[in-house]
Amino acid sequence: MKIPFFKKLKNVKATANLNADDSDSDSTSAGGSISENIPIPSAISIGHRRSSSRFGPRRLVIGIDFGTTHSGVSYALIYPGNNPENVKVKQVNWLSMIGDATPNLGGKIPSIIGMEKTNDESNVYWGFQKIPSGCDIFQWMKILLEPFDTSGYQDSSHVQTTKNFLDKHGLTAVELVSKYLGLIWNAAKVEIDACEPQIFERAGIEKTVVLSVPAGWSEKATQNTYAAAASAFRGQGIDYKKNLKLINEPAAAAIHVLTQEKKDRPDFVKEEDCVIVCDAGGGTVDVVTFQVTNMSPHLVLEEKVAPKGGLCGSIYLDKAFEPVLSSMIGQRKPRNGNPLVDDLENARDVVTKQFNREVKTQFGGEHSKSRVFTTSFYPAVKDPQNPETEISELRFTFETLRAIFEPICHKIWFLINSQIEKLEELNLLHKLKVVVLVGGFGNSQYLRQFLREQLARRGSSVQLKMLANGEGYVLTFIPTNSIL
Repeated sequence: MKIPFFKKLKNVKATANLNADDSDSDSTSAGGSISENIPIPSAISIGHRRSSSRFGPRRLVIGIDFGTTHSGVSYALIYPGNNPENVKVKQVNWLSMIGDATPNLGGKIPSIIGMEKTNDESNVYWGFQKIPSGCDIFQWMKILLEPFDTSGYQDSSHVQTTKNFLDKHGLTAVELVSKYLGLIWNAAKVEIDACEPQIFERAGIEKTVVLSVPAGWSEKATQNTYAAAASAFRGQGIDYKKNLKLINEPAAAAIHVLTQEKKDRPDFVKEEDCVIVCDAGGGTVDVVTFQVTNMSPHLVLEEKVAPKGGLCGSIYLDKAFEPVLSSMIGQRKPRNGNPLVDDLENARDVVTKQFNREVKTQFGGEHSKSRVFTTSFYPAVKDPQNPETEISELRFTFETLRAIFEPICHKIWFLINSQIEKLEELNLLHKLKVVVLVGGFGNSQYLRQFLREQLARRGSSVQLKMLANGEGYVLTFIPTNSIL
């Protein structure tokens, strides 16, 4: 199957090739810290190759969903003669890093690095590791791979802080991202090897790495992404010139959803139909519209409306939650050894974790209007409204939480609605069949319900389809649409 990488609006196409052969990639010079000419692949292909082994796997495909705030890794073993629909995509859950205390992040790991001033490798902390105080913390590093920032993402305080630390440590964005990809790769190898013993040492197994990139990524950003990955995987048994592939995140999601729907309802999608993909992540939300230009023998999508993005990811729920929490238990204070301060910060950590693990996804369901989210913590802390009493439990009503969620959801709807209005201008609104919601924020019950209501108010019969993190969309669309 081929998914050509998107470069310019008028030349954007994505193809699900049901009888794809592996094809050579075009060579393009990549920037960053890589001095040689690096071929940036225009397609990911899984063709029909014969294996020397009749029974063992012939290819290991690893998908890395490198995100602004969180990243994930999925993988699949491709066996000769398998029905493509029987290929199982597995998700790395990072158990070697976090043990049994698994956060509810859908298999995601924080895209964060903490670094000592010495810039020594032994003093680098990342992901779920506890970052000691005094470390410089790099966040939202992905944004800095795009030199042509048209969405205002680089105005974020996280990006500005990371920029300053890059200068301090004498690093480029490409070098920092390469360091992170190397860390996530080594950790993922441990997890995969635990499930598939010695898979990386077995002879005759070709290893392909698929890295996702956003819609609207400029050619330079694409080069930077590829350069960072090529540097990270050099010496790791990956032929990066041949088996390092880039895919367009929303195109992959759109093809996966349309293909699955077409299996159950062959008439669901036709040529000239349109699909809007909303990639709602932790930091940013990007929305883009595709049109089906061909159904047979391949499903072909063409970008119809240029991507739009905004700073309205799920991290902005945290920002809105912070003052609410402070009003209930007091302002955040730096830990200084004072037991009262430590108790307050411990309580804050417990409540914040429950907000991230439960409230973000569960709030907004069928019974949320009558449900009160309750969080208990110990030891108790003084009530800021009445210092003579102590509290060990906080209760969050529907109205309190709606005031946190609704402004962010309105921003996301504004992005989607702008795509709908553009389709109206193009006289294509009647061709819109589905809005696909992907990304971590897409797991929010409130966001799903909110978007359905907004579509209904518009008098639209357009369906909302979800593709959650755990579905491994980075890889799933490959085996289910390929001849193996």
